[in-house]
Amino acid sequence: MTSAARSCLPPDMHFDDYVNWLQREYEQISLEPNCIEIGPFYEASPGDRPPWKLDWCIRFSDQKYLKIKERWLPRAARLGGGGFRHHFAFHYGDANPLCDLEGIPIQDNKRFATIIRIDNDPYGPHIHFRGEDHIKQPRVIGLVISDADPFSFFRAVAAHRTTGQDFDEILQFKVTT
Repeated sequence: MTSAARSCLPPDMHFDDYVNWLQREYEQISLEPNCIEIGPFYEASPGDRPPWKLDWCIRFSDQKYLKIKERWLPRAARLGGGGFRHHFAFHYGDANPLCDLEGIPIQDNKRFATIIRIDNDPYGPHIHFRGEDHIKQPRVIGLVISDADPFSFFRAVAAHRTTGQDFDEILQFKVTT
């Protein structure tokens, strides 16, 4: 995200610091009327140790949804312990009416359009944007994909929904050929 849009999520942290950061950022957002919020759910292993995870979904009244997923793994004790963010997926698009047990739409990219998704998964950091999948970091200018954080993504979705601006304008990035 651009420096103005970042929520300053450190790449390594302890669970209590993560929860404090999450709660502080969450208090600063406002949801649209008539949306359904599922989560945010976050939990750590016993003793507030890694691994931990975050799952959060907002279902909007126009059949769009925002889904946030993060997975944190243990960091070696010699490196200070705590956790590091191993995987994340921030998704905004058309909502599948089929949902999991928590009410989160089941992702089906073939039938329900992805408007934008920012991921760091086994494919490495990449985005899905304007119908193109797995756009790797070398083709994305102005956005450090691995630095993306849930609340900057939430604010970008809120700005898009309010203004109609596209995500490349809001997040100030460009995809090259």
